[in-house]
Amino acid sequence: MNMNTHIQQRHTLKRTIKNQNQRINPDSKKAGKDRANDIKIAGYLNLAADITHNFTDGLAIGASYLAGRNVGIVTTITILLHEVPHEIGDFAILIKSGCSRKKAMYLQLLTAVGALSGTVVSLLAEGYDEMATA
Repeated sequence: MNMNTHIQQRHTLKRTIKNQNQRINPDSKKAGKDRANDIKIAGYLNLAADITHNFTDGLAIGASYLAGRNVGIVTTITILLHEVPHEIGDFAILIKSGCSRKKAMYLQLLTAVGALSGTVVSLLAEGYDEMATA
C-alpha cells in the first residue's frame, strides 16, 4: 500500500466517523457552541464569586485591625498568602474562558476592589456601633 492510498483511507474513515456522529447526534455542532458559551459563563460566574470572596476577606482584614494592630497585620499577611494560589487559579479559569492574559489580569485586579470595599465597610461599621449605643 502506498502513502497516498493510506492517506485517502484515513481521510475517508474520518469523514465516515463524522457522518455517523452527526446521524447519532444531529445537534453535535450546536452542543459544541453551547459548551463554548458555558465556559465563558463560568468565567463571569467565577468573577462574581471572586469579588464576593474578596469582599469578605476585606471585612476580616478591617475587623482584625479593630481588634488590634498586631492582629490586623497577621490577618492581612495570612489573607495575602491565601490569595496567591487562589488568584492564580482564578486567572487560569479566565484564560480558559477565552480572556486574553491582559484582560484576565485586568479583571483580577478589578476584583481586588471587593477587598478594599470590605475593609472600608468593616472599619466604618465600628462607628455605627458607637452611634447605636449612644
